[in-house]
Amino acid sequence: MKILIATDAWKPQVNGVVRCLESTIAELEKKGHEVLVISPLNFRSFAYPLYKEVRFSIFPKRKMKKILRDFSPDRVHISTEGPIGLAARSLCKKQGLEFTSAYHTHFPQYLKQHLGIPEFVTWKYMKWFHSSSLKVLASSETTAQMLKAHGIFKAVAWTRGIDRTVFFPRENSEFENMERPILLHVGRVSQEKNIDAFLKLNVSGTKVVVGDGPQRKQLEEKFPNAVFLGWRFGESLARAYS
Repeated sequence: MKILIATDAWKPQVNGVVRCLESTIAELEKKGHEVLVISPLNFRSFAYPLYKEVRFSIFPKRKMKKILRDFSPDRVHISTEGPIGLAARSLCKKQGLEFTSAYHTHFPQYLKQHLGIPEFVTWKYMKWFHSSSLKVLASSETTAQMLKAHGIFKAVAWTRGIDRTVFFPRENSEFENMERPILLHVGRVSQEKNIDAFLKLNVSGTKVVVGDGPQRKQLEEKFPNAVFLGWRFGESLARAYS
């Protein structure tokens, strides 16, 4: 089967959307499917001012139309609600192609926090964007129920898994001298993650943050007793969890 995935979030970004797609694509290819990713790498783009690694594609629709025609996919999945997602949605509707979509990021809360856009405005857009999808894939049953409460009734839970060939209990001398218990946060170090609340917890032990992002320097200065390890991947990340 030929599967096309349209996403505004892709490498070299490091985030949950990219990680989820990379893992999904790997599994699909193991099963013999051919997967094509349409991302900002295919188009001219500009950096989002708050997060330089996030790029917005400029007028992707025309080139995407040719990619769709040449690849002729059996299935289309739209992973994000940005310019590439919008272009893919428009072309699929125009060409009568069915598609699924996904809800990865809490944009209503995110845009309110960063840009002051009222949540009901973004939810209205989200409801419209996902209205034509066969199914809207959400990361948990809780998220699926939240989407349904906002009128996105085709939401279904698309839960995550763990690669047990990498993640398993192991000895880790790197952390043996840290005061116990060790409290771990793994993810992007940015304002919307509310890591500040985690680091403010009045508990004993050592707080460890794995990840990077625009808020890291500020938090390192504010919480000098916390340990910031930056990005980790594969076995190095597994050792941190262990």
